[in-house]
Amino acid sequence: VTIFILVKDNIFALLKGELIPLVLLPKSVFSAMKYFPFYYIGYYPVNTIITGNMGSVWLAIAVLLIWIICLGTFNKHLFAKYKIVYEGTGL
Repeated sequence: VTIFILVKDNIFALLKGELIPLVLLPKSVFSAMKYFPFYYIGYYPVNTIITGNMGSVWLAIAVLLIWIICLGTFNKHLFAKYKIVYEGTGL
């Protein structure tokens, strides 16, 4: 199990820009990363502090809120669906 956790942590570190800066990635990959929450969790706050560019803070908040709403809805749906299966009473 430990090796899977290490692989997961390394993949997330790469996606958040901890291993290599996201600016060094190709332009298409860098622009696509702006639609995923990893960019705004790790790379964006540090970049904002260093450069002082506060221009896209509302975009960051909007993208994170959309991800929270989507994943929260998905989580609620899966919990409602599989709660019955795990309890063994709804079959």
